[in-house]
Amino acid sequence: MDLRRDAGLAAARTIVFVAEHASSLAAAGRGYVVATAGVIETDANAANVVPGHARVIFDIRAEDHALANDFIAELDRESANIAAATRVERSRYDILSNATPAACDAHLRGLLAGSAERFGFSSIPLASGAGHDAAFVSRIAPSAMLFVPCKDGKSHAPEEWAEPDALAKGAAVMREAARRRDEEDET
Repeated sequence: MDLRRDAGLAAARTIVFVAEHASSLAAAGRGYVVATAGVIETDANAANVVPGHARVIFDIRAEDHALANDFIAELDRESANIAAATRVERSRYDILSNATPAACDAHLRGLLAGSAERFGFSSIPLASGAGHDAAFVSRIAPSAMLFVPCKDGKSHAPEEWAEPDALAKGAAVMREAARRRDEEDET
């Protein structure tokens, strides 16, 4: 074993580091932080061949852009350390995308929360790591988002499902928020 230069082992250790680091940041109350190893490739991809090359693409998201950048820098350092410890060469480290998180407009968020309250619906502030049109709209105008409950809390997944009643309630909240916003313009 000491003679092996196992790129798969280095990739696996790096994946574990990323998952544990994201979990520790979130547990420490650093806000919305998630990380996923969405692409994992090894060159031989056979059970009896030691991988000489591995490629991993991580998606790291945080509502605090500085925190995300610190995480990316820590991944750079730690992946280099892991490569050295496993005697493999880390031939490349690239940042493919580093988008600045978009904050939703506080006033619009308040209108949505107040509209939900008017109907007796509960609401909670919720960060979203997914890319939404609101992120682009927020560059030119105030934007906010309203999420409706999905089965088992899963969204952006094949098993995502929202009950028709939840969708109707969400539509009612949106309509009420638009009505309230329209009234503000009239005064």
